[in-house]
Amino acid sequence: MKLKTIQFYLILLILFNSFYCKIQKNSKSNLFDKILLKEEDLIKSGIEFGSSLLLKDEKIILASDGKADDYFGASLSISGNISITGSPNAEVGTTDSQGKAYIYENNGTYWNEKQILVASDGEADDIFALDTSISGNYSIICSPYAKVGANSRQGKVYFFENNGTYWNEKQILITSDGESGDYFGTSLLISGNYSLISSSYAKVGNNTRQGKVYFFENNGTYWNEKQILIASDGKADDYFGLGLSISGNISLIGSPYATVGNNTKQGKVYFFENNGTYWNEKQILITILFMQQLGNNTNQGKAYIFENNGTYWNEKQILIASDGESDDYFSSSLSISGNISFIGASYANVGNNSHQGKVYIYEKDENYWNEKQILIASDGEAENRFGYQIVVFQNYLLSSSPYTIIENSSNQGKVYSFEIIFISNNIDETTKTNSQKYLIIGLIIGIFILISLIIFIIFWKRRKRKTRSNLI
Repeated sequence: MKLKTIQFYLILLILFNSFYCKIQKNSKSNLFDKILLKEEDLIKSGIEFGSSLLLKDEKIILASDGKADDYFGASLSISGNISITGSPNAEVGTTDSQGKAYIYENNGTYWNEKQILVASDGEADDIFALDTSISGNYSIICSPYAKVGANSRQGKVYFFENNGTYWNEKQILITSDGESGDYFGTSLLISGNYSLISSSYAKVGNNTRQGKVYFFENNGTYWNEKQILIASDGKADDYFGLGLSISGNISLIGSPYATVGNNTKQGKVYFFENNGTYWNEKQILITILFMQQLGNNTNQGKAYIFENNGTYWNEKQILIASDGESDDYFSSSLSISGNISFIGASYANVGNNSHQGKVYIYEKDENYWNEKQILIASDGEAENRFGYQIVVFQNYLLSSSPYTIIENSSNQGKVYSFEIIFISNNIDETTKTNSQKYLIIGLIIGIFILISLIIFIIFWKRRKRKTRSNLI
């Protein structure tokens, strides 16, 4: 009886040990496989691991009919799996510099060219698609050099709508007070039924090139001009509207050449808020520190982080490239998504390649933005100007090099696509649930074994006492 009991518990212990080891092995392999797979992807992508962000699967996008001096990638916009790329200097038929816009769709692996858009009334030197913007099934594309009536270079903007298969031109927008040399459409943005379109060279009163921004609203059928925005303290040569940003009822409008105090061309940013009917100027943002150069580096560039506390925008941080040099023009393009920002330095040198261009990736850790990565094109060459335009939407990043040579065609241009993957070192919910389940099972088995051992010891002691008493 004693031998049989011991054998029973030994078998039980062996079974438990095998089962527990199997649980542990499966649990660890689930966790480590996930981490190792991520690191494998990272190694394959050729990008250094060091943050929660991974850029992988660099793909090159080219125009199907690209030619020299098209400057493909001079403008970029993206919404979901649809992107629009401008070739503002492209020839249409025999018409020079009329411009084209290319529609691309991502099938989950590749960006495929779906359609080439041209202006219905396009003419030579219109520079169609110098800027583009897309929001869902709506897109607006500019021709800032277009002639309106007798007004040369007054500018036009074309509204296209996607019917599910094709993009069709629906309306041509012009300003109510347009004049020659306004360059309407210099910058533009669309967000749902709102659009902001600038005439950065427009005259305001006696101030030449002070600039204006026009607010258009879509009533479901047409876009109607609703308001003209001007800077409250605008002056000549401010170029108000040369930079635009919109999110819901908030917009930021740049005057990059505005004078601040004695500093010419320091620049300002105007914060406007929409009350449901009109846009009202709420605040003027200027940098706390203004310098023409960083140390001995002229035109190196900086990026300023401002944060809205619900009422005002406050400067929080100044970003400078870790390897910045003179004439990099850091922050000549930028895009932000959540806690990740992408900042272009399209004139930056890479090795011996002058003006090849770089994109700097910053991530916000708690209260500060830290440089995490420097992105360069895998096939970059001198004068490509990678990072000329940057757009990011969800898990896609597009960066253009409009000055790239393609098979001896100078300035034909190309666009680089990257897939963004956010890496987490945390165990996913399924793994957490499984680990918790295995832990509970292990605890139950452990308690069962402990109780069984106690019972065995008690039983064995009693048996021993009984044997002794029988001997006596």
